[in-house]
Amino acid sequence: MAAELDVQRRRGLFYCRYRAAQFGHPLDRIVFSRLLAQHRRGVLHAAGLVLDGRGVILAGASGAGKTTAARWFAGRDHIVLSDERVVVGMLEAVPHVWGTPWHGDGGFAEPGPAPLHRIFLLEKDGDNTSAALSAAVACARLLSLCTVPYWNPAAAALVVDGVAETIDAAPAAASVLRLRDDASSVDFLLGCL
Repeated sequence: MAAELDVQRRRGLFYCRYRAAQFGHPLDRIVFSRLLAQHRRGVLHAAGLVLDGRGVILAGASGAGKTTAARWFAGRDHIVLSDERVVVGMLEAVPHVWGTPWHGDGGFAEPGPAPLHRIFLLEKDGDNTSAALSAAVACARLLSLCTVPYWNPAAAALVVDGVAETIDAAPAAASVLRLRDDASSVDFLLGCL
C-alpha cells in the first residue's frame, strides 16, 4: 500500500494491490489520518458548516446532534461540509476546516475548505445555551473526538500540535453548545458567531 496526498490541490492517490472493496471503513480514515498528520491536520468527529463565509465546527460524540444541526442549516441555504467528520488545521497561517467523504446519516460531503471561525462542542438535550471553554479544555475535548495516529508517536505529536495551534488561532473562543431539538437553534447559533 502507498498513498500520495496533495493538500494544496485537495487531491490524493491511493495505491493498493487489493480490491478497492477491501479498503473501507475504518482503514481509509486511519490511513488518511496518518497522511494528514504530516501537515499537522486532524480528522474530527464533527459537523462542518460554512455560515456567511465563516467555517464553524460542531464537534460531538455520536447522537450529540451533528446531523440534525447540519440538516437545519442545509435547509437555510448554508453550506454543510460534513455531518460526521471534518479535517482541521492551518492553511497559510489561517485555521481552516475541510469536509471529508465520511458523512453521517445526512449524507453531507463537500470538500471545502473554509476559514475556521468558531468551534462548538455539542452536548445533547440543551436549551440553547453556550459557554466559553479555555483553550486547554477545548483542546483536550477535541482530541478525544479526533482520529490520532497513536501507533506512530511522531505523527501523533504533529496532530496534537496542529489541533492545538488551530484552536489557538481561531478568531473566536471554543464553546460548549447545547441546542434545543428544533429549528430555533439555527438563529441561536448564528447569534453566537
